[in-house]
Amino acid sequence: MKSYLRRSTLFHPAIILVGAIFFAVIATALYFLAGSPGYLFVIYAGLFVVLFILWLFVVLAVQHRYSYGDDGITFCYLNIPYKKEPYHNIRAIVISNAAYNNGYGYGVNGNVPMQRHGAARAFAKEPLPFITLHTEDMQPNMLHTGMYSRELYFLAPDQTVCLGICWFDSLCELLAHTDGDIYLLEDVYLRFQSHFNTIIENGCFNKHRIQFIRNGF
Repeated sequence: MKSYLRRSTLFHPAIILVGAIFFAVIATALYFLAGSPGYLFVIYAGLFVVLFILWLFVVLAVQHRYSYGDDGITFCYLNIPYKKEPYHNIRAIVISNAAYNNGYGYGVNGNVPMQRHGAARAFAKEPLPFITLHTEDMQPNMLHTGMYSRELYFLAPDQTVCLGICWFDSLCELLAHTDGDIYLLEDVYLRFQSHFNTIIENGCFNKHRIQFIRNGF
């Protein structure tokens, strides 16, 4: 059973790890050259510890995954299942712009965009698409272009499940398992138009389920 990452890393973990190793090497060299831990050793060792802890948090933060089973979506952390969302609960699907802080204990009031790392120019500094699942019917007049998953979550927290990044293989599986309405923000569609068109043209689902949300509605 294929599983999908729910989020991408806020900072690229490889860059953080290289920085941590760099400071560790300097600290080790200073220790052996001086014969005892001096203040420079303490500084560089401290920088190594800070970066290593940051790297650990970044890596652990993206271990949330989801996968599709016969009767529902299973959520896992470190490959340990902790929640299941039955397909029959899903009344609507919205594809919006991805945010890291979707209301789960984050103190930041604004949206923190989830962007693709190491992307080609077409994707550079642009949010990834994100899937939210809604257990009640969605009113299209509540939606508009440019919305982030965080905004959708706060419209109805008790009725919204932030599934995760809209990987296109994942979207195909989701559409095959559900029959609710699909709302796709126009700005998200235009940014990934060729991918969405492939799904729409080749997908084995009722294409009338998809509604495009444009400015104002």
